[in-house]
Amino acid sequence: MDLKSSIVKMLNYRDNNECGGDCAFQQTCGCMNRHQNLENDLEQKKREIRELNITLRTLLIKQYEHIEEVRKSCMSVIRERVQPHIDLLETRIMDPELKECLKLIRFSLLGKSPGNNTLLMRDFSPREIQIINFIINGKSSKEIAHALRLAPKTIHSHREQIRRKLGITNRGINLRERLIEHLYGREPTQV
Repeated sequence: MDLKSSIVKMLNYRDNNECGGDCAFQQTCGCMNRHQNLENDLEQKKREIRELNITLRTLLIKQYEHIEEVRKSCMSVIRERVQPHIDLLETRIMDPELKECLKLIRFSLLGKSPGNNTLLMRDFSPREIQIINFIINGKSSKEIAHALRLAPKTIHSHREQIRRKLGITNRGINLRERLIEHLYGREPTQV
């Protein structure tokens, strides 16, 4: 029953009832006043919640900006202090497996690697990125397993996962070539 019909019913009751008409009318008016007060309180609460949401959104944006500033500052310090040591090690290390590990360290710390870093970081796990770097450099599963001190079956599983993520279902497609096309956008060269 809506408010209008309730009022009409109460007015009819008041007109037909000799002794309690005013009482029923007053009760109806009291209910209407309480209802209006509740609606006003509800509107006030909605405004307060909207204002709090705006404040929280602003604080969250400022927090993200602060986090980004701290990240950039940390990366700057890492580049200043670590990169010279990595560069020095690159000139002194002769073992190809250690050089590959150094490339992985450079990539992990400095975010520097040939190809599309964003695709690597977004699509692949850190271990898959290590294996991808070895594959791109022409290493076999056995060589990768030896360098990373993992079982060849583990490397095989990672290669299969990389294939799945690249959408390669045909076993005849060369994974190295597809990775180079995916990351560099160019034709592979012979290793």
